[in-house]
Amino acid sequence: TYTNRWGIYQEGASDLNYFAANLLLGSTVNTGEKLQVTGSGIFSSSVTASTFNANGSSAGGYVGLTVANSSTGAAQILLNNSAQSWVVNTRTDNKFGIYNNTLGSNAFLIDTNNNVGIGTINPYFKLETIGTTGIGITAGNGNQLYLNNTGQRYTQITFDNNSSGATKAGIWLDSFTSSFEMYGTTNYDLKFYSNGSNNLTLKSSGNFLIGTTTDSGYRLDVSGGNTILRGGSLYQGSAMVGASAQVQKISGTSTAA
Repeated sequence: TYTNRWGIYQEGASDLNYFAANLLLGSTVNTGEKLQVTGSGIFSSSVTASTFNANGSSAGGYVGLTVANSSTGAAQILLNNSAQSWVVNTRTDNKFGIYNNTLGSNAFLIDTNNNVGIGTINPYFKLETIGTTGIGITAGNGNQLYLNNTGQRYTQITFDNNSSGATKAGIWLDSFTSSFEMYGTTNYDLKFYSNGSNNLTLKSSGNFLIGTTTDSGYRLDVSGGNTILRGGSLYQGSAMVGASAQVQKISGTSTAA
């Protein structure tokens, strides 16, 4: 029996016990907290506190707070202030998530394959974002976006239109052929813009347009300004139609130099 320590007595089933002093469980050393638990503790209902500390020492090296739900498998920690509410949880589908309780939407999720989703609860890739805004990268000079294929053949960026589920275009580096390649699916042209205008187009048919967007059926169609052939010759099939010193006028002004 310790001096100035009391047992718990409850006279009626509906009576409440009140402790004006600190309550120590598993220890006789008062550290100043209203409730001090030395050893493992289980709370089967909600716990409200201005500060909740979990500290101590463990032979296994882990000391902390465990939140578990043995019934549904979903457990959560609710974080609130006067303006915002967040939920950190493990879901019934065994995924880990951060939920924006104020907006009523999932902010961040890690699935059982360690895929990360932002704005989605079903990430297919290692990192997948879904939303009305894109991804912004602000960094210093160089390597704002760095891609490394860890020794595989292709280092690739793929552009996909999810509404049809078909890959529309891609760019990649082929380490086997030492080439940088661009790819577009059937009936899609490759266009290059400068100064706000479409000045160069590679049609899906293979025709190349410069200065025009109208495909007249020529393999090379150049419109506007002067065209200069510097060195070499111009051939149609196996027949030379223009040497470097000749002038071939086709449409507008063309000069071989």
